[in-house]
Amino acid sequence: MAGCPDHLAVLATYSAVVRPTNILALGGAGGFSGARFWRVETEAGPFCLRRWPADYPGPAELRFIHAVLRRGRERGFCLAPVPLETGQGQTYVSLGGHLWELSAWMPGKADFAASPTEPRLKAAAACLAEFHRAVEDLSWPGPSASAGTTPGEGPSPGIAHRLVILREWLSVRARHLDEALARPVAWPEMARRAERVLELLPRAAPAIYDQLASVQRHRVPLQPCVGDVWHDHVLYEGDRVSGLVDFGSMRWDNVSCDLARLLSSLAGSNRSLWEAGMSAYEAVRPVSEAERALVNAFDKSGLLLGALNWASWTILDGCVFEEPGVVLRRMDGLMARLETLQFGIPNRRGLVL
Repeated sequence: MAGCPDHLAVLATYSAVVRPTNILALGGAGGFSGARFWRVETEAGPFCLRRWPADYPGPAELRFIHAVLRRGRERGFCLAPVPLETGQGQTYVSLGGHLWELSAWMPGKADFAASPTEPRLKAAAACLAEFHRAVEDLSWPGPSASAGTTPGEGPSPGIAHRLVILREWLSVRARHLDEALARPVAWPEMARRAERVLELLPRAAPAIYDQLASVQRHRVPLQPCVGDVWHDHVLYEGDRVSGLVDFGSMRWDNVSCDLARLLSSLAGSNRSLWEAGMSAYEAVRPVSEAERALVNAFDKSGLLLGALNWASWTILDGCVFEEPGVVLRRMDGLMARLETLQFGIPNRRGLVL
């Protein structure tokens, strides 16, 4: 189809049932990954066309993601979008340097932030547990460490990875960020927040590092996990969860990584809401004491490393985002919770090197 726009060429590889009557370009749909989306109207109903970023995932990672979603559907979990197969039986299309997928449009709105009630939080936690139970027995003989393993027990890969990243910040990256902030920067509002993160780092890092180190040898069940489940990825119709979306961070780990990410997003620093969410999750899938310790470690380290990541992406890497105000609010939310941990804050910046 020479001269045909890429998104139309991709749609042409699917069966006639998804021939579009209207196509609405959604851009990044409010996300930060670099993915692009189209709402495709057809006589059979609406579909979502997604163009993945050029750098991730690759074909092996995307096949893993799709295999997990298919397993969930086979086990009765119907709240995640399963990609359609093309006329050649593939679940994705490679075109124009990108991978593309087409799935049914999930109903509802990601509006928890506008109506953050306990019933909605509990519904999200229970939904996540149902997903975890549906995919817990998947075996995947993929070639990559993140996508090739079998169910069993072991240390959490995510905890080990965070220890490595925190060491890098303490040994090298903090100095690089400090040097960059000593020069004029293009985004002063983010620079002020990055400076605040560096002020917190010497006090917060030792305690968080010790916490990660204390749980890194815990042997816990490992299985497919969403990786980035937060309120923008949970769709609602009223108080009912109508869908989970965006599985680009899917990885093999313990469910504690997902549980920490979800409850951090929905409950913040409200401990009663945290416990309500934990109870709703445990009504579907029990959580061991070791997993509870991992939830806490993932949550605390996520606050510090999340703030450092945003500082790195914007100041060191020079990334530009479509909605800078949203980025600043994300940064402020991380910092507000990080500061509630009551680490001692030095009067002037000092780096732990």
